[in-house]
Amino acid sequence: MHRLLDEARRMPPASLSFARSVSNVWPPDHLVNLREMVRKHYRGDLGTLHTTLEEHLPDAGAQLGVYLAAGEMALMEAVGRSVLPAEDRRALRKLWDTLLQAR
Repeated sequence: MHRLLDEARRMPPASLSFARSVSNVWPPDHLVNLREMVRKHYRGDLGTLHTTLEEHLPDAGAQLGVYLAAGEMALMEAVGRSVLPAEDRRALRKLWDTLLQAR
């Protein structure tokens, strides 16, 4: 969780341009149960991550939802890392990593 919070605080302003091009963010269908488990059992961590993103990106406006969804999927990857196949881990981190690498 500390890694995700550190990454959220480093989210570059340039990521807003990319976030504007994203219309829908969904985890793969077969990971919806993991999403529900994270929402139920890691609610506090998810709330902290969302608050960190909101504070770090106060001008995100409508794009904030992209960051919140990407953060949720990154948390899903962190929670399920030891049991998820590499392909699922990559899929869950893809948007988060893309936002982090924006220049």
